[in-house]
Amino acid sequence: MGQLLRANRVDLIELTNISREPEVPDVDALAGQLRELRAGGGDLVIAIGGGSAIDVAKAIRLKVTHALALEEYDELKDGGSRVTHNVPPMIAIPTTM
Repeated sequence: MGQLLRANRVDLIELTNISREPEVPDVDALAGQLRELRAGGGDLVIAIGGGSAIDVAKAIRLKVTHALALEEYDELKDGGSRVTHNVPPMIAIPTTM
C-alpha cells in the first residue's frame, strides 16, 4: 500500500512497530512520533491490519490532537465530552476476519 501511495505522490508516514497487545504507553509513543513527523500537516489516517492496528490508529487520531491522558476519553468517564475538536479522518482496512 505504501508503494502505491508514494507512486501517486502521496506523502506518508508509516508506523509499523505496533505490538499485538498495545497499551497506553505504546499509543502515547506512536502518537508522539506521528505528531513530530507530521508537524500539523497530515490530514488522514489509514489503518491496515488486524484489530490491534485499527484500535491503535483510532487512539492515535485522538492523541495527536488532544493532550489529556488516553484514559480521560473513556466513555465510562464521559470521555466524549472531552473531545474538543475534530480528529483526523480515518480509513480502516481490516486484514483479518
